[in-house]
Amino acid sequence: MSTNGHVDLTALAKEFTAQRATLVAQLAEVEKKLEAVRILSPAGNNPAGTELLSVNLTGLSQTAALLKLAQASPNGHLLAQSAKKALLAHKLVPDNKNATSATFAALKRTKGLHKVGRGEYALNAEAT
Repeated sequence: MSTNGHVDLTALAKEFTAQRATLVAQLAEVEKKLEAVRILSPAGNNPAGTELLSVNLTGLSQTAALLKLAQASPNGHLLAQSAKKALLAHKLVPDNKNATSATFAALKRTKGLHKVGRGEYALNAEAT
């Protein structure tokens, strides 16, 4: 603090820069932990999968339904297991016996999605 009662701005800038660097490092560590938990957790326990069941897919084709599900997900990503559950719930996949392969085939046919990881698809930039 200077003698006239004003705060030294360069000292504040240095302090805030140091705080920001600490927070960025902490955020990176939390992101790593979150990614590890997401990878290790079973897709069926994904809370986002249950909220996708409430999306109205009436009258849509499988590919249009998948795009709508991806758009309804918070981050634009769609897990294959969540998609399968939603397609089964809305009777867009005929039966549970072949639901996995039917969902996979529909995901491969959907032009607005691309694969980002094992069982995970994301909206293409032009589909958003």
